[in-house]
This record gives sequence, structure tokens and C-alpha cells, in this order.
Amino acid sequence: MQILLPRSAPFLADVLPFRRRPEQWEVAVVCKATYALRPEESGFAEERAPIFAAEQWAEEGPPRLYAPRDLVPLKLHPEVVAVRAVPGGTITFAGHAPIPLAPPPAWPTTDPAQLWPMVDIAAKPLGQDFDAAVFQYASPSQRLDVLPWDRRFVIERGHARHERLASELPPEAPLARLMRGDGSFQPILMRADLLWLDLEREVATVTWRGVAETTLEEGLYVEVGIQARSRRIWPEVDTMEVTSPLLGKHRGHPAAEDHERTYAGFLPGGAEPQWLAPARSAAPLPPEESPLARVTMRGLGVPVSPDGAPSPSPPPSPSRPPSPSRPPPRPSQPAIARPPLAGAPPPRPAVSPEPPKPAPIWSAEPRVGAVAPIAPNPVRDMIVEARPVEARREVEEDTAPDEAEPLEDALDVFWWDRGAPRLLRNDPVLGKVALRPLPAKSAPADESSWDDDLFWDDEGAGEAEAAPPEEDDLSVDERQLMSVLRDGEVTPLRGLEHRLLKSFRLARSAAMPLVLVTGELQLHFDPRAELEVVAQSAKPLCKHDKKLASAVAEGDELLGTPLADLPDVAKSARRRIVELWRGANRDLADDFLERSARELLLQRRAFDQRTIWDDDHVRAVLREQGVEVPLYLPEKAQKRLPMFTRFRVRAIAELMPRQDERDVHPACLRAACVARLIAT
Repeated sequence: MQILLPRSAPFLADVLPFRRRPEQWEVAVVCKATYALRPEESGFAEERAPIFAAEQWAEEGPPRLYAPRDLVPLKLHPEVVAVRAVPGGTITFAGHAPIPLAPPPAWPTTDPAQLWPMVDIAAKPLGQDFDAAVFQYASPSQRLDVLPWDRRFVIERGHARHERLASELPPEAPLARLMRGDGSFQPILMRADLLWLDLEREVATVTWRGVAETTLEEGLYVEVGIQARSRRIWPEVDTMEVTSPLLGKHRGHPAAEDHERTYAGFLPGGAEPQWLAPARSAAPLPPEESPLARVTMRGLGVPVSPDGAPSPSPPPSPSRPPSPSRPPPRPSQPAIARPPLAGAPPPRPAVSPEPPKPAPIWSAEPRVGAVAPIAPNPVRDMIVEARPVEARREVEEDTAPDEAEPLEDALDVFWWDRGAPRLLRNDPVLGKVALRPLPAKSAPADESSWDDDLFWDDEGAGEAEAAPPEEDDLSVDERQLMSVLRDGEVTPLRGLEHRLLKSFRLARSAAMPLVLVTGELQLHFDPRAELEVVAQSAKPLCKHDKKLASAVAEGDELLGTPLADLPDVAKSARRRIVELWRGANRDLADDFLERSARELLLQRRAFDQRTIWDDDHVRAVLREQGVEVPLYLPEKAQKRLPMFTRFRVRAIAELMPRQDERDVHPACLRAACVARLIAT
């Protein structure tokens, strides 16, 4: 199956076909990006880690995982895997609880019989009894519901050189869609499910995964694009021909004895992986040798020459031992080379030769003390056959408004406190905007356009009509709030800490300063309510599965104790019910229980709350440019919230010091007026 990526893609991509049921094929699309960890802002690493098709293990001592396998069909839970971290360290994403940086457990073992053989994924279905937990490598405390890779994070006591490392990753994320021969396509939802950290060498990788059902018909291929803030970048080709041998005689049952597979690579003690450069930088990746270079075979890690044929590998050094993990291809079935297709277009004209460039260091023959190269995927090799494209270019879909005609977002004020106008008028900064008089209506410049009935009378010619008096105090308050929301000076979230400290030094009263902030507001569900809804929704299947019935009973018992208010305890019980429900489910989609629970929680607006300032408050998170600050709304505003968990807002709020030790930012916001931003 062909994979197309933009030349500027900062990540690698690969595909893995598999079946959960005998009659249904699915394709897993895997993308991986490598980052150089730096304070404040981390960039893409110059050397990119490959997409591992096998676990990477330390050779010395007991079995110790160095890097997990990326090329797996699915993951039940996103996870964080850290190696070479200082014991006792944690990583905290803004708005989330700290995650321990404990080393991964010594499981799975290096015994190939206990590892899931990759060749069997296409040879036979996974089956109903298959336990997807075999693809989880981290301990339960390092498994999450959502991996917030794009949020600002803090690593504390886990780095040898930095007691506290605060940083954020670039916002670029992969997009994917399954393209069919008739021109239609199926979007593939990509989810980040693996964060790998090597804190000694200051390297991190993020792996995204998406799954789509397919029939492996003729002309099927995968396009991978880039989501970069407000724009999307897709590869576009003029002509292409794709054939799949799996559509022929076997329909997806390759002979396993015709292939050999390396199940695990080993990292000698103290050795550095080949793809880790001694000096890393966030500079952009060097340009490739041609627009077609490593496009059709990029997922295989094989360099492709401009004419579409695989580049020859350099001869091995006589002193270099042969690779034990890369068997030579059998003569009866070549791994990469393909005969030309019938009716293929003529070859491209010859071009002047360019100086040869070295192959990627992770695709070269192994050196002593380095990671063994990953063997080719026999399943993927059988379904890869494509002709070189004749032309290719990147298409940028600009989703931002036209710069020549800027559009102003509309404000929908869904809640404001009755005491907010009084606080606003007393504020030394925003009060000037609130008390600003309405602009007078000026006389028309053209006398022919004068309207005596509207603007003029005989006694006061030339004087503008005064603004009509306000009907009541409420309309005055609304006018002042809207004036500040539209014309007030917005305080960036990055400057809230400085503003808070400055207010303490120059404090002349007990009132906290008011700030006008804007960003994306995110709401989280109450863990107790999540557990309650999931447990109640899973009960119809309890009569068919004893394990599920036991887990639901334990969840009901937990709801009767104060422990259900602890997020980690409630989430652990909820995850167990969801996993067992998936195993007992036969008719519905795997995510039906979670989607239904989310819809019910959203209808009830069962959002997370905190008891602060002598009252219950809904806790939300305001995010802007990687900075996240808690924002609290009173409980009475809960029913006024829109039925979204994430939307853009502009808010007037009191700037307060941090109220919860689990929060990362030293400040928090107490909402006084919140308006939803609606794009027009």
C-alpha cells in the first residue's frame, strides 16, 4: 500500500494491515515525530527515530525495555514511557495530574514465543479473545485517557541537568485519509498514544495512530498530511498506479514459512542508538534529493532513487559482522524490486547525476554497540507495489480568514456576574474603557445627505443628536461589559504571572486586579460522574460476562465511598469496566460505551468542580499558545455553559493566586464575564 507525505513532513509514516474478524480488513496508519528537548520550547530533532517494528531491549542485565514497538495495530490507552530518568521524577501536562517517570517494567520478555508475531497479523484474525493489553508497555500509573502532547509540560526531578524543565512541543500534527481508486476518500482520525522520553540524551518521540476499515480494493493508498495551526498541507499527485497482490489468489493469507521475522532488537549496555545525533538542533530537516525521494517506500525505511527504483545499499565492510536480524531475501520472492506494470508511462528523461548522499544512519548495516536494523515487514512487502508518479506538489489549504479582508468574531455573552460591572468600574485599567462615553454622531459631510427629521432642527443646527438615555441600570452594565470585551486590552496568558506579582507589590486595596483574557476554554468531566454513567450503561451486558459484572459491582461499591472523588481511583475503575465491556461486546462499535457516556455527561453538564472561595466552582482550563491557566466559574453558571467541552472564549476575570496544588500555573482566574467567540 502506497504512502504519500509532503516533503516538509516532520514525521515518518507507515501502515499495517490487520483483521479483527475474518471477513473485515483494517489498516493502521502510524506516524512518528522526534523532538530535541529544550527549555521553554522544544524543536524537531535533526535525526529522526525510525518507526520501530520490534521492541528495542537492553542487552545487559535483566530484560529491560529501551524503546517500545511503534508498528502495532491498536492501543487501548495512551501511555508515557521514560528511560534513563532520575528515580522519583514526574512529568506534568498543564491541566493534568503528575505522571511518574518510572522505568518501564521488564515485560514483555525477550522470549519470541510470548511476543505477538507480526507475520500472524495478516495470516489470521486477532479474534474475540485477543488481549490488546499486549501492546501496552508502561505501568498503569503511566497510562492516560488522552495524551496531551500539544500542551505545555514540566519535568520535575527527572532530568539529570535540569531540576525543573518546562517546555512545549511544536504544534504540527499528522492528518491521514484513505484514498480509493474512484477518487473518494475516508478520513482517518489520528490519535497520539505513545510519548517516549530518553531524558539522559534529551530526546522525545510522539507516535500517532489511526485505524480505518477497508476492503483492500485496487487503487487504494494512504495520504498523510500536516495540521499546522490554521492550515493543512496535503501531498497531491497527478497520476499513479497501485496494485495489491493481496487482492489476487490468497486474499490476505500469505504463507508464514516464506518469511523470517526479527522480534526484538538489542541495545548493548551504554551504547547510543544510531539515530541519536551527538549534537541536536531544532533546525529544519535537510531537503531530500528529489520530489520523489523516499515517497513510495518511505514507510519501509528504504531510500528511493528519482527513477523509482530502490537505491543500492553500500557494500558492507569486511570487518563488519553480518546482521543477525536482517535475513537475505529469498530468490523466489524479492522484497522490494517489482516488475513494471503493463501500460505504465514511459520512463522520465535522464537527469544529470548528483553526488551520492549517505543513506539514513538507521538503515545502514549495524555497527558494533548499536541497534540492529529492523527487518522488513513481510506483510507490508506483499502489498506494496507502485509506479513512480509523474508530478507531485504540496497543496496548502489555508483555513485562516483572508488577510486582506479580516473578519471579527462575534461575541456571545452566556454568563456574567451581577457584581462584575461594579468591579469593572473600580478597576484602574479596564475601568477607563468601561466608563468611556459613547461616540457622538457627527454631522454628515455632504449636505445633500442631511436628514432634517433625524439630525437637525432649527435651533440647534450643526449639533449632533445626543445619545438616548439608558432605560435602566442593567442596560448600562451590559453596555460597559461589551465595551470592555470588544475594545479592552487583552492580557496574554504568558504575562499573568508577572501581572500577579506586580499587583502584590503595588497593592493599595484588597481587591484583585481584573484582566481581559482570550483563548480556548476546555472543560473536563467529573470523575465520579464518569464512573457512575459508565457503570450504569455497562449493566445490560453483565449477564453475559462474569468479569464485567464483577467490575461493575466493584464500581458501584466504590461510588458509595469517598474514594470515588479521587480522580485516579475513579478513572482506574472506569477503564477496567470499559476494557471488559469491549471484550463482552459483540454487536456495537468498540467506542460505543465511551461515546454514549460522553453524550450523557455533556447533556447533564457534569463538569469537574472545586470547592473554593466558600462555594462550588466549575473548573475549566484556558489555553493560549501552549500556556494553560485554570479558570473557575460559579456553580450557578454551569447550566449556562454551551454543550461543548472545548470552545474559544473572551473573558473578564479576577486574577488570583493558585488555589489547587495540582495546577501547574502559579495563577488562576475567577470569571466575572465570559463570552463565546463565534467565527463569522
